[in-house]
Amino acid sequence: MIALALVAAAAIDAAALAQTTATLNALGPHAFGSPRNRAAAQFVGAKLQDAGLAETTVEDFEFEGAAGTNVVARIPGRSDRLLILATHHDTLKDATDVTGRSRTLATLIELGRQAARLRPSRTWILASFDGGESRGEGFARYLESLGSSRSLIDGVLILDAAPAGSVGSDPVVMAPACPGPGGGAGRSIAGADLITAALAGLPEEPPVSFDDPGISLMTQPFLRAFRTRCDPLAARALAVGAEALTIGEIPFSRTALASPAAPASNEAAKRDEAGARLGNAAFQAFFGIDSAALPPARADSWLVVGRTVLSGWLIFLTGLAALLPGLFAARGDMKRLAIRLAYSALFGVFLFQEPEVGLFTGLLPSLVPAAWSRRALLVSFLPTALLVTAGALSWARGQVTGSWLSPWLWGCLAAALLILFVTQGGKKGPARARRGKK
Repeated sequence: MIALALVAAAAIDAAALAQTTATLNALGPHAFGSPRNRAAAQFVGAKLQDAGLAETTVEDFEFEGAAGTNVVARIPGRSDRLLILATHHDTLKDATDVTGRSRTLATLIELGRQAARLRPSRTWILASFDGGESRGEGFARYLESLGSSRSLIDGVLILDAAPAGSVGSDPVVMAPACPGPGGGAGRSIAGADLITAALAGLPEEPPVSFDDPGISLMTQPFLRAFRTRCDPLAARALAVGAEALTIGEIPFSRTALASPAAPASNEAAKRDEAGARLGNAAFQAFFGIDSAALPPARADSWLVVGRTVLSGWLIFLTGLAALLPGLFAARGDMKRLAIRLAYSALFGVFLFQEPEVGLFTGLLPSLVPAAWSRRALLVSFLPTALLVTAGALSWARGQVTGSWLSPWLWGCLAAALLILFVTQGGKKGPARARRGKK
């Protein structure tokens, strides 16, 4: 109860955040491996210690020939299970604006000030790693140092404030999809329980959404269908089997499906208020994860609708239920029933393999009556067209490198939709038959 009261009372100090941001901005660009980058790391480490996190270390490292510096603060919990709140302190070498990185680090420091008052259920790691603009070398080095203790990680939350020109949106939680353990063709994404726990910790105000609430139902299947550029920290976490979420100010749709630069106010006061909202949301989401009982086995099939996380089996059953009207309507016509059965088999296989993508692309076509026109059926193909078009445009911009789905799965979906199109409207309904007699 005490911990809950502290969380409820926790509020990021916007003025302190602004002051720390200004100090870090004065460093200018500080690329991975540069002296100024090490100075940024030392500054963050000192500020975390001043915030009350006595177990803070600033460690120089070498990883795969690269030299860098990690800042790691540890808050002992009532168990040895680990939760990691992570960001990075390096910027691009030619960065013209480092405000976003400075705001993120300032937010991490203020989060540390709030967390120092807690005795969490799990052991918290608040860290700024090096190489976040490179290949996540600092996080990789830290994960390597954990050895077998990597299996104790229950979740990674990656903090990322927006640059000055993109500030203005409410905080958003996202689940990146990256290559899984082994680095093969397989896709890895956070489980439903971690997302449920993070969202459960968030209050209704200030508003926090899962990705862009306007098109989240499209971006979620998009992430599962296409290989997008993955945050290096998230990629390192997922590569060792840990689950990762991000919390930031720019929805995925603005970086992968649209222009990354979102017009917003550059007024300092509004930037500080946005940073405080992000910090409060991150703290509450992190505490929500800490308070949850997470199962050892994760269910990585899910769909977020608002703040409700639908399980994979529910998505699958919804897709199967959509097939029933078509099969029922064709029961008196053996030829049409055979066609519907062929479509249902192909769609069922796709739905079983990729429930989220399958429901998005196949729900409307499955519900269109066979007697309707092909024009009506083509309208129901719009979700598929949107998904494929978005993937193609993102690939042309270099934001998509390929597809998570195998060619045979894409072929399965194409064959199912083609069967419907070729056979659509072949049997006249009563009204059409009467018009034909005239």
